[in-house]
Amino acid sequence: MTDFFERLDKYIDFKGLNDNKLTKISGLSNGLIGKARKRGFLSLDNVSKLLFSCEDLNAHWLLTGHGEMINNTEFKNIKPKTLPERNVLDVFSQIANSEGITIYKLEQKIGASKGVLSKAIANSTDIQCKWLIKLVETFPQYNPNWILTGKGEMTTNEELKQSLEKKNNIKERVLYFAKKQNISIEFFLKSIDMTYGSFKGKAKEGSLNSDAIEKILINYPDISIEWLLTGNGDMKKNISTNVFKSKSDHLVDNQAIPLYNIEASAGIVALFNDSYENEPVNHIQIPNLPKCDGAIYITGDSMYPLLKSGDIIMYKQVHNIRESIFFGEMYLISFKTESDEMITIKYVQKSDRGDDFVKLVSQNTNYDDKDISIANINAMALVKASIRINSMS
Repeated sequence: MTDFFERLDKYIDFKGLNDNKLTKISGLSNGLIGKARKRGFLSLDNVSKLLFSCEDLNAHWLLTGHGEMINNTEFKNIKPKTLPERNVLDVFSQIANSEGITIYKLEQKIGASKGVLSKAIANSTDIQCKWLIKLVETFPQYNPNWILTGKGEMTTNEELKQSLEKKNNIKERVLYFAKKQNISIEFFLKSIDMTYGSFKGKAKEGSLNSDAIEKILINYPDISIEWLLTGNGDMKKNISTNVFKSKSDHLVDNQAIPLYNIEASAGIVALFNDSYENEPVNHIQIPNLPKCDGAIYITGDSMYPLLKSGDIIMYKQVHNIRESIFFGEMYLISFKTESDEMITIKYVQKSDRGDDFVKLVSQNTNYDDKDISIANINAMALVKASIRINSMS
């Protein structure tokens, strides 16, 4: 571990610290680093705490000497942080599972005696950091920062990442997708009208029927059909999101926005009036969006290229139409014509015909502006964000 402490000293000098200051910042016991120098090693748990507080310190460089000392990211000052509750030893099991080997075989590969890892995992006891160094040297595709702090991606090798996603058959890929989306298996299987019995034992090796595949693609539009059927390519399609944020909007860290089928709901008037009665076809979770009441697929090209048919828009219902219009914003509108109800998405501007009218303006210049009476508006919602799925599959 001599090289480890030499590299740690370089970092300490670079930051203008000493052992005691680094010990305090990392939440370690007083004098621990000095004692570790004398016995020649620092434990895995203590290295994990150190790296979690020193965000700019490159874990791969500290452990192996490879790469740069400081992470190639925005420079960050070190500061005391509490490491989340997690057992770092569990990553040895995760890596063994990823490699398709046992813990005993992993011990052999890193040169550890039989039981070094398995006993530590079973008893939740700490181990010397040298075994982590051996692990990183033997399996360089795994991200040391992820191993020690839980931050970042598990792997640094894109090819390995894709091979992990590929799985062996379509049912394994279905379960993998649900897991990566943080969707419970029960909820996911219910949404495609299947039971868990078709996904375990020998049944797991069978194919998936066309009805189930169709329901997956409808209910989870961001999944790549090429990946689902063959395991090739990325698991998810390339999705772009536009947020139309007002000055008064407060962003919500996490919300489950219901996605509705307005055709099944008989229009947005019925949808808005009976939103609790309408069953959403899915839910959308995107962090840091304004508060939304729901989402729908759109048709038509009057707002092209900003919006196009097949995009999803997320909306916030307007309850007091006459008093709550923000002119110049984009709205989902239902209004009466002479013979029917018209549903459209338009910019709403002031009308030259007076306060009892509004002007509907398209993004697409092939469409003319239209003045309508506010009294003819049946329902209205402010468009808050849009999603477009870009895929060659």
